[in-house]
Amino acid sequence: NKDCFRYLAGEVEITREEFSLLLALYDAQIRYMDGQLARLFDYLKGQGLWENTLIMVTSDHGEYFGEQEMFGHSFLAGFPTLDVPLIAVNLPDYKPGARVKELASLVDLFPTFLDVLDVNSSYGNRLPGKSLMRLKQGRASHADSYPSPLHLGMLRQYSEKTAEKYYRQHHVIWEKGYEYRWSTKGLRELYYISDDPGETRN
Repeated sequence: NKDCFRYLAGEVEITREEFSLLLALYDAQIRYMDGQLARLFDYLKGQGLWENTLIMVTSDHGEYFGEQEMFGHSFLAGFPTLDVPLIAVNLPDYKPGARVKELASLVDLFPTFLDVLDVNSSYGNRLPGKSLMRLKQGRASHADSYPSPLHLGMLRQYSEKTAEKYYRQHHVIWEKGYEYRWSTKGLRELYYISDDPGETRN
């Protein structure tokens, strides 16, 4: 069973072993994508395009697999959904294999491409993100989450009460190893995710 909406509505139970199986399937999808990226990279190298191509590998979100009794990514923004990979290839001023601890966001990608290509954008300072070429130490990062009408409608098929519970604006801010999140339904939580990435100690 992998229906996150029925799980959130309390219609079905998913055991820890079943979540482990679902996570293994998720990992298999990532492994498949790794193989496809390898094919793309080999093609770029074979065509002599590799050294002159800026590549960013990332994801729009992660997933909950039972943490905090959540499943999926639709109704709670937190470490499992927001901590996604960001792998840059041929990004100037960064050595191959270097790891960067500063926080970044997906909204930083567009300004980064403009910066590397030396494009003067008419948007100027109105862009929400900052170029990864200009990351500042100790920077805070935030995210906002709004459940889609589609997902709320699917949840409402099983439980109107549960759908109402998750009909909320949800906000998260990360800074100096801490995660603070709050919602329009009264949620207030603070985690030190540097030591507690599973968000078990509020």
